[in-house]
Amino acid sequence: MDARFPQESLIKRIERIATRKDAIAVTNYDAEDFILNHIAHLPEKSFIYCDPPYYQQPSRLYLNRYKREDHARLAKVIQQHLHRKWVVSYDGAVDILLLYLGRKTFLYDLQYNARRAYKGKEVFIFSDAVRIPPSSSLSFVEQALRRLVPTRASASAAVAA
Repeated sequence: MDARFPQESLIKRIERIATRKDAIAVTNYDAEDFILNHIAHLPEKSFIYCDPPYYQQPSRLYLNRYKREDHARLAKVIQQHLHRKWVVSYDGAVDILLLYLGRKTFLYDLQYNARRAYKGKEVFIFSDAVRIPPSSSLSFVEQALRRLVPTRASASAAVAA
């Protein structure tokens, strides 16, 4: 981890997270099972972060990967049954952007360093209830916020890229 982030910065982040440890739960449930059977038991103010397997080139990253229909089914479950504030992160694949048409997103460039360095795009997709700040002191977030667009435009931009 310290190859991507300065060690001191990581230490500060972990310490800050540790101050909230009683309010954080980490699970390893299947995403659909979690959404359909466990979310209702969480406090109303819970914020859900979903990080499904990447859509493009999954065999390079995962032993158990999703097929296209798995991604589509999960997108439907998230959008129809996840009744809390949520954010989903994915690689910026056009097919994924199309599954979340009409949602607030931001698409940004990212340099990956798993085994070999290469550039790609990632996307954050937000539930309607999530308020996105107008600016950020982090330059990469600020750049993404400036490009904040509806998913339909993100899908078109990704096709053009």
